[in-house]
Amino acid sequence: MKKLEILNGVVKEFGLTAEAVVKSWYENNQISAEFLQQLCPVGGKTTFQDMNFIPSKKFVTPKKIAPGMFYYADGLIFPELMKDNQVSAVVGCVDRNHGLALGLRETVLPWSSDWLYVDMSSGLSGKEATSLILKTAKGLHEKAEAAEWCAEYAFDGIKAGAGFMPSKEELKRIFGN
Repeated sequence: MKKLEILNGVVKEFGLTAEAVVKSWYENNQISAEFLQQLCPVGGKTTFQDMNFIPSKKFVTPKKIAPGMFYYADGLIFPELMKDNQVSAVVGCVDRNHGLALGLRETVLPWSSDWLYVDMSSGLSGKEATSLILKTAKGLHEKAEAAEWCAEYAFDGIKAGAGFMPSKEELKRIFGN
């Protein structure tokens, strides 16, 4: 507790905010998410406890995101379940700059009960392919139930339009984890 008092005093003396200092440390890899959790113990009352780390008050998304982590409705990605935070999805796979998360709801639907045919390149992403399927179905006035359900998926904090059917390659990456 003495260390926190000293740190809070220094931060105040230089006209900084505790949030700005810790955010800077975290962004520059000078402090870990685990240390932040220790710094902000549940139930403790310190200046640091009351900070609004982005996007949650007590937790920040780790620099390294891994499959199996939880994607929360407020945008936080974290490896553990947190009380009173709504889980939206689970991280399925991650590469350098992108990742795929799996929604928590599932259903079984036909690809198209109208036997819709869509001529498309096998190199499209799932998002691109889903968009093309929907565009083709609309133009032909046919059904594409699975693509429609994915595109309209709006559960657990996920906004409609964010979901899509994964491509074959995306499925391989997800199931490879």
